[in-house]
Amino acid sequence: MWLIGIDTPERGECGTDDATAHMEQLAFGRTVTPVSDPTQDAVDRFGRSLFSVDRDDGLDIGQEMIRAGWAEVFVFDQDFQRLASYRDAVSDAEGFERGVWASCDGDFHRSRADELRERRLAAVEFVRGYYRSVSRRRFVAAWGMLAARQRREVGPFRRWKEGHRHTLSVSVVSSRARLSGARAVVSIRLVSRDRDACSGRVVRQYFRGRWVLAPRRDSWVGVRVHLRRTRGGQVRFSKSECPAPKPPPPPTVNCQGYSPCLPPGPDVDCAGGSGNGRAT
Repeated sequence: MWLIGIDTPERGECGTDDATAHMEQLAFGRTVTPVSDPTQDAVDRFGRSLFSVDRDDGLDIGQEMIRAGWAEVFVFDQDFQRLASYRDAVSDAEGFERGVWASCDGDFHRSRADELRERRLAAVEFVRGYYRSVSRRRFVAAWGMLAARQRREVGPFRRWKEGHRHTLSVSVVSSRARLSGARAVVSIRLVSRDRDACSGRVVRQYFRGRWVLAPRRDSWVGVRVHLRRTRGGQVRFSKSECPAPKPPPPPTVNCQGYSPCLPPGPDVDCAGGSGNGRAT
């Protein structure tokens, strides 16, 4: 038998086990009555009998499956009698984010593999978005992507922002994510372009590291970030790191051929008078 007007997840798709359990909860141990629909064929093309199923207390099991978020409305060829009430049940389930509306964004036929792949892609995009915000100097947005614990490790916002004052861009060269329970671990390679505070040159630096992300509402939050520099030029971010300027060389003195030096003067031959010693 096939319930008129509803479609439920199949094996391996989002919500399969929960949909089956909810169906059993609604019907197990209860008296149910199959109700035909004169607008529909009695048998579908697969040889299944088509009915709505009403419980002994008048509850429409198909409609209740939809309202709980474990089924969706299905119309083949032409509308069925209970379509309007079923669509109201869809709006109810979606509005209150029940069933697969909460776990799979209402996509009843998304497989578990699809769901995991989408979560990994979302984690990678989150990390890339953080570095895009830093490159575009949207520091408040980037700071908000870090969890409170990670912020404390980084230090005050003002100091963290000051550390990026000479950063021209940060690009993610490669990234991949794996899932660990509810969390995601994103391994990355970065290249940064920074302007040296002393010479004014643009310096490239290369990093490897990883982010650990925790779910937060419809996105992620960075709970731990670890990076290490692998190569690249040295960059100074503050004038205080610049070497002191070299003192000017001493002026050249004409010693007139004497050693130790006898600098030019009015009388340097120690004989009195106006003698000035040997000419140079």
